[in-house]
Amino acid sequence: MSNQISPESILMSNQIPPECSLELDLHGFPRGAKSAKACKLEMLSESTELVSIFQQKRSRGWWPFSKSGELTGKVEAEFHLVTAEEAEKNPVGRARKEPEPLEKPNRPDTSFSWFMNPFKCFFHLIWKNYKKYIIIALILLITALFLALLFYTLPGAITQRIVNG
Repeated sequence: MSNQISPESILMSNQIPPECSLELDLHGFPRGAKSAKACKLEMLSESTELVSIFQQKRSRGWWPFSKSGELTGKVEAEFHLVTAEEAEKNPVGRARKEPEPLEKPNRPDTSFSWFMNPFKCFFHLIWKNYKKYIIIALILLITALFLALLFYTLPGAITQRIVNG
C-alpha cells in the first residue's frame, strides 16, 4: 500500500513538505506506536516487530514519515481488513457514508486547578515524569539520615559501654 499525501488535503499546508509518502507492506509492516511521543524513526529499522494486516485484521497506531533518513512527520492511522460483503454493506469513501467518528472523551466534571487540589497537580505534572527520581531521592535521604543518627549516637554508646563495662 502506498499512500500519497498532497498539501491540499491537509489544513495547514505550509507546514508539510510538497510531497511526502508512507509506504506499508501489508504482509509485514512495523507495529504502530501507542502514542505520538513513542513514534520514532527507529520503528522503520529492520529489528522492529512486523505485523500482517491479513493475520491481525485490525491495526491502529502512530507511524513516522521519513525523507532521506530524517523524521518529517507522524501520522495516526487505523487499518481494518474487511470482506467484500462487509465493504459493500458499509462503504466508506467519496460521496458515501462518512468515516466512523471517535467516541466522546471521558472528561472530568471538575476543573484542573492547582490551587484547589495541589496533590492532583503534583501527580499529573511531576509524579508521572519523575517518579523513579523521587523514589531514589527518598531512599537516599532516609539512608543518609540513618547514617547521620548512627554516627551521632555511636561515640556516646561506645563511651557508655566502656564506662559501665
